[in-house]
Order: sequence, then structure tokens, then C-alpha cells
Amino acid sequence: MTKKSYDVSTGRNGETSPRRSDRSFVLCLCTMLVILTICILLLLVSSRWCNFGTTEKKDDTSKMAYDNLQKSKEKESSPKNSTINDDHVHKLSDIVNITKMSILPVTTEINVDQMSTEGMKNFIDLRQGVTTEQGDIVTNTDWTESTTLHGNNKSDTIKINSLERNTKKDVTTMPETTIISIKGADKITYLTKKPIVQNTTKEKNTTEQKYPSKNTDQIEATTLKEREKLTTTKKIEHKAAPATTEVNAVIEGKPISTVRDQDGSTTDDFGVITQVGILPSLKFESIKSGLNLCNSSKCDLIAARIISSMDLSKAPCENFYEFACGGVFGKKKMEMDIFSSRIFEEEMVPDFVAKFHSFYHSCVTHEDMFHYDKRIGAAKKQLFNIGSFQFDGQTNKTFDITVFVAKLILFKAMPLFEVDVDVDADTNKYILKLLMPDQTSLELDHWSSLSEIKRKCLRETDENAMKSPSDLTSLYRNFRGCQKNYSDYLDSIETAVKEFGFYSNLTQKGMFDIRVFIEFEILSLFDELDPPTNLQEMKVRHRYEVIKLEQLKKEFPLIQWENLFTMISNLNVNNDTLIQMYNRKYFEDVFRGLSGWNRRLLNNAFLAILANSLYENTILPVHRHSRVEFCKKQTQELMPDIANYLYKKLTSTEEFEDQSKFVETMYNDLKIQFDKSLENLEWLDVKSYESVKKKIDGINLALFRNDDILSEMVLLNTSYAALELVLNGYQDNLFNLMKFRRRNFFSLQGEKVTPENMFRHFVDVTGEEPVFFYTNDIVCIPYGLVKKVAKELPAYITMAQVGFSLAKIIGHAVDPIGIRYKIQLNEDANSSYINFAEQTRDMVVLSNPIHFREREFSFTLNNALSETERIAENTALGLLTKYFTTFGNESLLPWISNKYSQEKIFFLALAQEFCRDISLTQFVVEAYESHVLPAQFRIENILGNSKEFLEQFHCRPGSAMTRIEDRIQFPNIQLVTPDNRDYL
Repeated sequence: MTKKSYDVSTGRNGETSPRRSDRSFVLCLCTMLVILTICILLLLVSSRWCNFGTTEKKDDTSKMAYDNLQKSKEKESSPKNSTINDDHVHKLSDIVNITKMSILPVTTEINVDQMSTEGMKNFIDLRQGVTTEQGDIVTNTDWTESTTLHGNNKSDTIKINSLERNTKKDVTTMPETTIISIKGADKITYLTKKPIVQNTTKEKNTTEQKYPSKNTDQIEATTLKEREKLTTTKKIEHKAAPATTEVNAVIEGKPISTVRDQDGSTTDDFGVITQVGILPSLKFESIKSGLNLCNSSKCDLIAARIISSMDLSKAPCENFYEFACGGVFGKKKMEMDIFSSRIFEEEMVPDFVAKFHSFYHSCVTHEDMFHYDKRIGAAKKQLFNIGSFQFDGQTNKTFDITVFVAKLILFKAMPLFEVDVDVDADTNKYILKLLMPDQTSLELDHWSSLSEIKRKCLRETDENAMKSPSDLTSLYRNFRGCQKNYSDYLDSIETAVKEFGFYSNLTQKGMFDIRVFIEFEILSLFDELDPPTNLQEMKVRHRYEVIKLEQLKKEFPLIQWENLFTMISNLNVNNDTLIQMYNRKYFEDVFRGLSGWNRRLLNNAFLAILANSLYENTILPVHRHSRVEFCKKQTQELMPDIANYLYKKLTSTEEFEDQSKFVETMYNDLKIQFDKSLENLEWLDVKSYESVKKKIDGINLALFRNDDILSEMVLLNTSYAALELVLNGYQDNLFNLMKFRRRNFFSLQGEKVTPENMFRHFVDVTGEEPVFFYTNDIVCIPYGLVKKVAKELPAYITMAQVGFSLAKIIGHAVDPIGIRYKIQLNEDANSSYINFAEQTRDMVVLSNPIHFREREFSFTLNNALSETERIAENTALGLLTKYFTTFGNESLLPWISNKYSQEKIFFLALAQEFCRDISLTQFVVEAYESHVLPAQFRIENILGNSKEFLEQFHCRPGSAMTRIEDRIQFPNIQLVTPDNRDYL
């Protein structure tokens, strides 16, 4: 019955119907109060009863403990004098996974040698308050005692269960046990402290794990050389209602051993530790054993990162890259954000910083609204600024091919050749260079005319890779063949021209003529080029010729070169201006074709290619899901000098000065070590030695600075004064900024090389690799590398993370390219070096086959392409391993130092600097087109060439990491003389 049913009569003559009063709410409230009172009374009664039962249990437990201790004293046999060595104190932090919460006492049984009564007294004294070497006091609060008695033939064990006193409902704990093992005692007393919350997953679960016995064959002790010998036998039986865990451990000289299998692989103890649920606590052990442990948070982080990045199922001597990088890896990037809004909200924001923000903001908001017609109009305006289509019957008498090509170069849209900047070896000034179009697939620049073809082929090759043969060369050929299919690209060009509205003025034949011209005149030139591998080798090994502008004008008169270079750089050039030219034959073919081509078709074809780039990159929606990251990258690429300034502004001066001094000191020490390694070498005569030493000593290390921020601000204000950007016009901003950036970059021509202009134009501030020109002594150290320095970390970590990159500077100074500049070797020394370089060049084939993600691939590479990088890296590691004698004095990392020595941790940290997650096709492309090989190749080359690595991990002949038999690292190379030259 509801409230509405109380209406029992109908009102008469307009009177209100009588209703019964509603008292249901009051009755409900009273009922609830009565129930609540009853519940409170029940809770009070149950609480008193529980307290009574707990007290009674505690009394029984205390009485049992007293009786057991009395019995243990009565059974004590004739004692022998013994002293307690604090180094025998170990902490066992037992962490057992449990889901069912209950009160679980821990019982520990330990078998040791006899202990004297005096030793027992000393132990009890320690319980009253233990003073560690660090001065910490360990009090006797919450400690409980369990004593084990041993006779000659049997042992009587007294077990005391320790419970957490303040036990909350549904939460139980297990005490942590510290065991003191004392030889020569018939009794051992151990302490329990620091309750540990437990969870139980099963009703019954018994696990037994055993560490290798000291009598086991082929045991490799893997911890510190200076750590004193310690032999401890532990038998621990955890009885934890009802789960039981038993661990037997024998440790000879070091906390944990590594057992080597017959095939040379290493059995890793971390897997055992994880299963048993025990995390070795090196921090606690160091208190009593005097070990030098790094307790900083950075040491904790680096140790955790190293362990989590490892794949312990892999054998280090078979695939060290997967062993070091096969786990969960996440490399931390720089935390500093130069795009933070607070930077642009300051009261006095320089004009160039405001323009930096305007472009970034316009890029991010460009995809907020898709206005197709507006985007088409903006792109068409920029296209008309470069040129206009010439339709059938039309002739443009004012067409100037020099102006047309100059505009295409400024928009990075010239498909036939590229203009770039380098350093002249003789004048130490910047110089312009002419190159073939970049046909590699390494830099997938979204502005590149063929970028979409490359991306499509990367995707298709990757999808079909698992079905293909295990041959990298076949995969790469498939990828290259895919790139030569231009049908989709030509269709895209035709669509773009149509959408711009030019199609209505073009006949079907006119559009067909443009398509045919692009395919058979322009794109066919790419097919005649050398493979990308050879083109990259040509650039890496500096195979160019230097010619004067006057000679360029005579040999290629189609273009007015003087006007061209003036338009793209805003600088006046003359006939004596020097130009670097790569692959003269290619340019002869290109300009021979240009001279005979129809000018109208040439104009229309180049504009159609540019129209397609504009359409794909500024009109169609792109990067919507990763727009912020895309815009950050594009903004820094187009305004690197402003990004450099903002990092200077945000850097903490005091901290950065300390880090910079640390890097400088480390590099100077590396130079000293390298100079020492050059002494008394059989192949290096005195004059050659002095020449090499002079070059190394002359290297100018230019570190990222923030003390010149005021002068930098003045320069940038002047430089960017002419640039016009708006807040929401991304397309116009992009066109204007591209033209401004390219012209500003080319204007370096003729300037002296300085650290300041190198940082503004060539250095990625967030990078972690030094930047240099072979022809110049200046080496720039980016902020990203300096930031990795942390004084809290032990030297073997800093050497791996920072020292290797610094040592590579020296390695590159003496690689096959660096040796050509400012180093004079006599005939025998030069022959010895050439023989060394040839040996190293061919060593990459010894890595055949290579492993990638559980698959084995054979390959045939251009060995010369990666030769310089491999020699530099081998030299760097050889230099760093000279510090191994000092690593034993460095502090230990938590957790991982229980398993690995400092030298092994160094190799792990070094390898993890190369960890990357890439697809199979990216792996293939890098292997064939880059002078820097993929990480798997690099690790096998660097470590396989190091006898120190092979000794540390005891890699046996026949394992993958020992395939390089002639381990050579500069400067330790073989002398070649006229007598033995023919035999080498």
C-alpha cells in the first residue's frame, strides 16, 4: 500500500478529503537506532573476548620460550672459545607471495659449527644495541630469540615463534630474520626483526631451491676482487602455515656464484632468487662486512634499470645484446621542456622566443579544425610565389631556370640535387657543397618528395618479413624493388594537381605529358644512381673534389651559379668561391639532360612535385594522434638556434658547471691514458708518434655553455627580426620559416668555424653524441651528454654512459678518415695502419649470421661503410678497459653487485646505452644504408674485439661472442714492413 491509497473518501462541497497521518518515517528511524545499538554491544563483547584469548596465548608462548631456553643451557656441552666476526652477519629479506592474509609465525633452523659460551655472551651483548661502522644503533626492540643446540651426532632444535604484537584484523606479518653464523660453536642464536607482510596464494605450496655447492665443478666467482673470503653454510626452513620454503646456499668468497654450463653459457642466479622470493640485501650486508655501497637514489635507479633491462634467459657469450637489452627497457629522455607555457608567460619575453612559440602553437592547433578550401588557398598562394603552370600553347618568355631552381632549393623541393654546408680543411671556414639527392631511407623527412613511398615500402616489407627467407640481403632487395614502383606516387601527383584546380586548364594529354616527363626523365635518373649504400659511403669517406665557382660556371652553364648562390644565402660570391662537389659524373648527366629538356614540361613537372608535397603535408590532416610531439620536433629542426638558447636559459648554472668540469676532467684523463698507450709501440716511429699525439692534444672540446646567454639573446633578436609569423597560420608560417631557415643556414658560407655557430646550426642540444667535423679540431659536447653525469654514481657506470662517447672522439681522430687530416705517418707506419684498417673492415662478416628477435639472419654488407665507426668504437673500449684496475675501489650498486663484479656491470651498462626497439625492416635498412650499424652488430663488434670482456664472462672458443679471433684495437696493431708486407 502506498501513500496515495490513504484517500478513503471523496470531499464534498469542495472540502478536503480526510487523510490518516503518515508515521512510517519515524518508525523506520527508531528501528534503525535499535539495530545500531545492538551491533555496538556485540562489537564490545567480542573485542574483550579476543583480547583475553590473545593475552592467554602470549603468556603460554612466553612460558614456553623460558622453558626452552633453560633446557638449552642445561644441554650445553663443554664450550670452546670463539669470537664473533661481524663480517659473518647477513641479512635475509624473505619476501614470499601470499594472497590469503593470516598470522604466520616463522621458524628458522640453522646448522652451524659449535659456539662457545663466551661467544654466546658476545652475541647477547650485540643484541642490547649493535653499533655499525656507519655509526647506526640497532636496538633490541621487537627482537626474539631462537637457539639451536648441536651434539656430536644429532641436533636438538628449539623453535620460538615470533608474532607481530599489534596485529590488525585480516593483516598478518612475518618477522625478518638475521642469522649470525659462527664457526666453532655448538649453538647459534639468531635475531628476528622488522615484520614483513605476507600473502599466501595456495593452501599448500612447497618450494625447494638450492644454490650450487662449493664442491660443484666449474664455479665462477663473480664479485669483487678485494672482498675478503667468507664461507657460510645456511639451511633455512620457513614454516609458514602451511607454505614452506627451503634454501640451501654455499657461498665461497662472494655472496652468489655463477655456474657455467658445459657449453660456455652462464646460469643466472637472478632467476632462482625471483622464484624463491628472496631479494639479496647488499645494503644490510655492507653494514657488517665493511663493503662500500652506494646508497644514493641514483644508484638505486641505475641498478634497477640495469636489472630490469636484462633478459636472464639469454647466455651472455652467445647474444650479449639480448642478454643486456632483452628485458623491459625504457630509456629516460631529458626532462627539461623548452615548450613549457611558463617560458612564454614571462613579462620580458624576447621577440624571437615569441616567434618560436607562435610557430609551435600554430602547428599544434592546425589540426583542431579542418577547413579544406582555406588550406587549398594558402598552399596555392605559396605555389604561385615559386612559379605558375604553363598550359598547352602558352609560353613564358620570362621563365628563368636559375630563379626557379633557387626557390625550389629554399623550399627543399629540388628533386635533382641538394645543396649543403661543410667545412673546408684548408681554410677552416664553412663551404657550400653539391650532392646527389638523398636516396637513403634513414631520414623519412615528411617534406621529401619520395617520403611516402619509403614509408609504404617499410611497412609492406615489415609485414612480409616473417614469410621471407632468413636473409637480410633478400629483404633489402625486396625493399629497394618496392621503392622503384612509382605508380602510387604518380597517382598522388595527379590528384594533388587536380585538387589545386589546375586540372581544368590542363587537357588530359597535358597531364599525361607531365606524368610521363616525371617518370622517364626525372625519376629515371634515380635508377642510374649508385645504390644508397655506395652513395652513403661516398659521403662518409669524403670522396669529393673542390672546385672554384668559375670552373662550375664553365662546365655547367645552364644555371647562373653566382646568382643562384647569392639568392639562397644573401651573400655575395665570386669566381674564387670554393665549392665541394660529390660525384661529378652524376652532375654531368643531370645538366646534360636539363639542357635538352622542354622548358615548359620541366617547369610543370617541378611544380607538380612541389604541389604534391604541399598537399600531403599541409592540406591533408596528418599526425593528429601525435601532433604535439611532431610539432616539437619540427619547431626545433627549423629553429635550432632558439632551442639552443632556451636550454641555456633553463639550465641550472651551479649544477651544470660541476657537470661540465667533470666531463672536461674525464676527457683530459682519457687523453693522457691514450698518450701513454702510444709509447714504445713497434709499428709507430718517433715522428709518427709525435704527429698522432699533436693531433690528439690539439682537439678543442667545446662544451655546451650557459654563461653567454646575454650575447646569444642579442644575436638572435637581430637574426630573427625579419621573420614574420602569425599565431594561427601554420601553412604560411611553415613556408616562411623554411625559406628563412635555409637561407640563414647557407649564409654560413665563408664564416670561420666557431663553437657558437656549430651549436646553433649543427648540434641537437638534447643529443648524447659529440658533434664534430673531421676537417676541424672543434668537438661539441651537447647538453644531453653532460646531463648524464652524476657524481653519486661509481666510476664504472659513468665511464660506460659518458666516458665511452668521450673516448670515441679520440677514436675518430685516428680512424681511416681522421688519420688523413693533420697526421703524418712514415711508410712503414702507414702500411701498418692500412693493414689494420683492412682487417677491421672485413671483421663484420665474422658476425654472420646475426640474431634478431629469436631469428637468425645471414647477410652480405658493404663492409667499408661502417669501417670508421667500428674502428672508433673499438679504440674507445680499449681505452676504457685500462681503468679496470681502479674499478675495484669504487662503490657497489645495490642488488646487482651481489651477482656481478664492477667490470661486468660496466659492460652491461655500456651495452644498455645501445638498447633500441626497432622493427626488422628498420634493422635491415640501417645495416645496409647507415655508417652506424644497428645495435646488435655494434655490440658484437665492440665486445667481441675485447679480450677483457671475454675474460670477465669466461666466453669459450666457439661461442658467438668469440667469432672475432684477431682482436685488434688501435693503437695495438701489427707492424708491416717491406719484408712481411706480401705475407699479410
